[in-house]
Amino acid sequence: GGGIEEGENPTEAVQREVMEELGVTVDVGPLVAELTFRGRLHYYFVATITGGTFGSGSGPEMAGAYPAERGTYRAVWMPIVDLQREAVRPQAIAELIQQAHAGEWPATPQQIIDLGFMHYPATARAIDVSGLLPEAQSIAAQAA
Repeated sequence: GGGIEEGENPTEAVQREVMEELGVTVDVGPLVAELTFRGRLHYYFVATITGGTFGSGSGPEMAGAYPAERGTYRAVWMPIVDLQREAVRPQAIAELIQQAHAGEWPATPQQIIDLGFMHYPATARAIDVSGLLPEAQSIAAQAA
């Protein structure tokens, strides 16, 4: 994920970042988590895909514009069950998605601090949450 650009609000940043990284447009729903990682605040929202072609993102992450040590980026559609098997980061967000799948999203945004003891290559991912909640057909992303 990238940052919130000057003049953008978090919702606009989510929409821009999701288009750049995944190639889709989204309606942004509620904020479900605020995660602090390496002193930076990251926002996680529920979002619904409304158009575009998944996997067609052309932002710098997807074009290989960053050094290899920052990880490789590839959009993949991942069933929720795979969150337990894959090295999904941040793990706290993967756990939040699994909890929501079993019930519902938290009523207020969760405050999470990620100490970052483990490093995994970064991958832009969309999580299949069809049927999770009527207003949440997919997780879209992070803006910050």
